[in-house]
Amino acid sequence: MSFLSRLSTLALVCLAACSSAEPTPTPAPPEPATGAVLNALYRENKAAPGVLTDVAFGASGEVIAMGPPGSVADRINRDTTVIDAQGRPAEDCAVSGHEHEDLPFLPQMLVSPVPGQVAPWQDFDELLVAVRARAAEVLAAEKAAQDSGQPVPARLPIVGLTLFTIHPGINASGVNVADALEAAAPGFFVYLFDVDGHGSLFNWTAATLVGFNPNSPDPEGGRFGRDAAGRLDGHAHEQGAQVPFFRFVAAFIPFEVKVAQLNAFTAAAFASGYCRTVDINFVDPVRVAEQVRRATAEPQAIVSACLPTDPGELADCQPNADGVTLLKRFVDGAFADGFANTDEDGDRDPALAYLNPETLPVHTFPWWGNYNLTDAQLDRDLAWVLADKQHRRLVLHAAGRGAVGQVMRRMVAVGGSLEAFAAVVTFEHVDLISPEQVAALGAAGMAVVLNTPHFELYPVIQLRYPATIVEHAQPVASLYRAGVRVGYGGDRFLAPTSAFVQAGLATTHRTPSERIDFATYWRSQTQTTAELRAMKGVGALKVGARANLLILNQDPYAVAPEQIATTRPLVTVSDGTVVYSDGTLAPAVP
Repeated sequence: MSFLSRLSTLALVCLAACSSAEPTPTPAPPEPATGAVLNALYRENKAAPGVLTDVAFGASGEVIAMGPPGSVADRINRDTTVIDAQGRPAEDCAVSGHEHEDLPFLPQMLVSPVPGQVAPWQDFDELLVAVRARAAEVLAAEKAAQDSGQPVPARLPIVGLTLFTIHPGINASGVNVADALEAAAPGFFVYLFDVDGHGSLFNWTAATLVGFNPNSPDPEGGRFGRDAAGRLDGHAHEQGAQVPFFRFVAAFIPFEVKVAQLNAFTAAAFASGYCRTVDINFVDPVRVAEQVRRATAEPQAIVSACLPTDPGELADCQPNADGVTLLKRFVDGAFADGFANTDEDGDRDPALAYLNPETLPVHTFPWWGNYNLTDAQLDRDLAWVLADKQHRRLVLHAAGRGAVGQVMRRMVAVGGSLEAFAAVVTFEHVDLISPEQVAALGAAGMAVVLNTPHFELYPVIQLRYPATIVEHAQPVASLYRAGVRVGYGGDRFLAPTSAFVQAGLATTHRTPSERIDFATYWRSQTQTTAELRAMKGVGALKVGARANLLILNQDPYAVAPEQIATTRPLVTVSDGTVVYSDGTLAPAVP
């Protein structure tokens, strides 16, 4: 074949190949951003210096691009909401693993030592005067309505708050609280709960209306205080004893008021540095609590920890947005299979006895270390979580050596080891546990959600326990050193404590050896807490994850520990939406 013939054949082959080839596809334009934060000083590695970073997020709320300045420019168009951080620090949004967000009363029910304000009572005699005066006002209004032929308004419960300092006066007087409150307001439902949620006072009308009588046995998950005659003395402790009272009061609160209050809590959380909170609701029945959450303006910001009061209610517990059901139990706080002041092995230990039983007896709070659930009840819940470790989590409110020790023993009995529960069980608080328990929990890879606002109870601990117990009463750094996974929550009603105030408490712990640095704290407050509460796509800013971030007024890594608490968000972005702005960098929201 001649050269020209070979060339012609090659040309024909080329032509056939070229004509059958697919045309080169035109690249799809990048997904446009609905919002972007530019020039923010961000620490992807919390132990490294921050670098200027641009972040773009899409309509689904997920980060679609992030990188150095200018890297997201192709995502921005005239419809994109752009916030220039101007070099200010940006951080991953905080996650609170434990809050009480739900309204336990209406303002018109409240009796307060500071008129017009929510404040706790510390003097029982003054409280009785206020209760008596409120009852007289209501009776006068009812009579006026009757005399004028008008409908008599519904009689609302009388509700108030107390502080632990109210108890020494009660104890010194020897009064039966239920008798005294009933005498002050006969026929009225009177209920006063501790500001930290761990105890309450009631009168006989209240007890009767929720189904208790002077000789009622303890309900599941709680206990009553009793007088010398064995009658209820007006003290209700922990979940089982308190829930019926709270639910009676909550029945007077309109649904829309509950939704509005939850919206107010969420707005306050956004302004305090949180994009997610976990609501521990013992005010409403489980089904109602979920209906209220779903009706809020930002339901994705609230993850419910289900708090059923009986086994039948467990069926009403709903999984969160990531398909995981959180079950909450109070383990500490009462007498059940054990006694007060039990040690790690469940035996009574005189060394754990309260130092001042005359002025702070066992039936006043905090009663950490006492049992709340029976072994059988706790075994039932441990078996429940083991039955579906992919979709279930168990949250155990447990402080004190006796309560934590009970859980550890039952874990071994039910699951064979502590390690069997490491991925699915979280302890809350763990105040007053022993160094040996800390070591065992760490070796098993167990998890704890701490509440640094609990540090305010240290003076009570000092009054009630020997120095050897007080020394290890509120561990923080020692948990990390042992290998415990640590998250954080606020444990607050009505409004959250700022995430940075909580950080300041951890970094300035009264015991120097228990202090941690801000980077350690913030990793736990964001990433670890999200993991422990089974929240996917939250806790770290990265492509594909939900866009949850804060732009801050100062760099909390760079200021002195004493100044960390003054850090605050200028802008909060939750799932790609600006949910809070103080007006500095973007229009004020709300």
